Amino acid sequence: MDLDDIGRLNIEVLDDIVNGLRPCRNVLMEGLRGTSHLIKAVSVARAVGRCPFEARLIEVMGASDFMASASVFPGKGLSVHQVLAVAVPRLFNDFLKYLDFTGAYKSIDDYVKEAFDELVTSGVPPIAEEGGTRKNIILSSARLMAGKFIELMRDVHNRELIDLSKARVRSELQLYDYKLHIRGIADLVVENPESKRGVVIEWKTSRGAEGGATPSSDESAQAYIYAILIAHRLGYPDGTKAVLECNVFPVIIRDRGRINPYSVSHCYPTANRVFDEKNLLNQIKFAATHLILSILDLRKVDNSWDRDKERKICGVKEGDKVVVKYRRVPKILFEDKHYLLNPKENKDYPCKSCGLKDACEFYLFSGHGMEEVDKLAWRARYRVFGVRENALQPFYALAKEGYINGFIRLGGASRADYFESLEFDSDGLKVRLRRPIREEEENRGIPLTVREGKPAIIFLRDADEIIYSTNFTGNVDSVSVRGDEVNVVVSFEGKYTRLEYFLLKELVEREPNLKQGVVVIEGNVDLTHIELTSIDAFQRATKKAVKEWKAPENEAMRVAFQNGYRVKRQLYMLFGPVN
Repeated sequence: MDLDDIGRLNIEVLDDIVNGLRPCRNVLMEGLRGTSHLIKAVSVARAVGRCPFEARLIEVMGASDFMASASVFPGKGLSVHQVLAVAVPRLFNDFLKYLDFTGAYKSIDDYVKEAFDELVTSGVPPIAEEGGTRKNIILSSARLMAGKFIELMRDVHNRELIDLSKARVRSELQLYDYKLHIRGIADLVVENPESKRGVVIEWKTSRGAEGGATPSSDESAQAYIYAILIAHRLGYPDGTKAVLECNVFPVIIRDRGRINPYSVSHCYPTANRVFDEKNLLNQIKFAATHLILSILDLRKVDNSWDRDKERKICGVKEGDKVVVKYRRVPKILFEDKHYLLNPKENKDYPCKSCGLKDACEFYLFSGHGMEEVDKLAWRARYRVFGVRENALQPFYALAKEGYINGFIRLGGASRADYFESLEFDSDGLKVRLRRPIREEEENRGIPLTVREGKPAIIFLRDADEIIYSTNFTGNVDSVSVRGDEVNVVVSFEGKYTRLEYFLLKELVEREPNLKQGVVVIEGNVDLTHIELTSIDAFQRATKKAVKEWKAPENEAMRVAFQNGYRVKRQLYMLFGPVN
């Protein structure tokens, strides 16, 4: 990827964000091109479809609640997603690729049950834990949604939107996109790399946090975000344009609802809804850019950058104060909302049911000045943003490389290597990667490759640029030299990587050509959301202690620090690596 392509879609909206201030735009443009930060797709979707303040509170302040973290808990529908991730690609490759829609319908029960049993036997969480008590509910939802997928594929074929005989399917596809600075996991993608056409399917269950039968605005926005990213994967320079031109379109499939599959795309309209698709795609660019700019460290572009310089270059006078416009939520994210985004005044949707209402009032609508504890919290946050940026540095370096055909050192002291072949090890949930030993390694007497104990991301060669290739995350188990060959074993035996192994094995068995030309990079475990959550707990608890309990600030900070540490410890136990 050329440097000019990094942040390309973000830079398109910069003039509007900074009110045409060219010096400010130039600094921000360099910052966007030079940062490895990526914003979660779900946060961008919330900013577009529900509330930009909610997205900012989660991504920047670290505010959190159960609803905000629900995607990691059993009972939300994740088990249904897992069954579909295995069963649907099998149905596609065994029947739909050959246009045998009748055979696919008849086989739904068997394929869904087989996928369920295999996942439970393999100990994949959360389905392994909840499979016994919720088996019938999971199977019922998965059967219905698989049937709706087959219905969708029949219609796509009849309308000649995608040639299914030349298409391939990817499930739980991890995406890292630096044209828009977004990362996320698409539930299911059916794509034809020859014609560069595709459909993105988002599974949404009616159980738990995901709500009712009609997709919400943020759910629709999330599906569009993935459609943009898949367009980039297929080679389009501007994913928003490709989506408007119907090269890629999004569809939502649920386990209930009268309109199912559900699509507001003009390329495949099933819902009778007045909808400005171009405006939505524009809002996605504004939301992603606003959230990235909120965590950007511009001292990396200009080491003299500080608050005074920011006000001078990026400030606009409003009354008797100078406002830095790029730190304000862009107007486009408010304009078509038919509700007030202020929890103090709005007692209805979305504020009434928002789990971040207290945090929103504290950070955005309290009107309190910046005190010592606030300054301390913000300094800590920017340190954490730096740690997060370092954790994402290997992906940024990989995006700039385009492709890798040997050993290289990536940013952040990470490494990447190219392997000629991949095979599945008979010893547990492991993959063995092989390549000939290189001359430099013979001279040094040590292999130059990824290192033992490091997280490893395996990229298969199925996209023009390696950063968009299908990838799976494990851990480097061992590195050895056998004769004239380097062997690297990547393990997927961690509790939360077993599904990755399952999907990798399924994919490579279906498409054996993907065993050749594999790239592996060392990754980093990014747990910065835990750090941000503990900082949020510290800041709010201190202010509350001083205001409500009349405690001295030093004592309040001590108690708040203990509370923040307790939150951090509990979150590490919940989210931390499990081997």
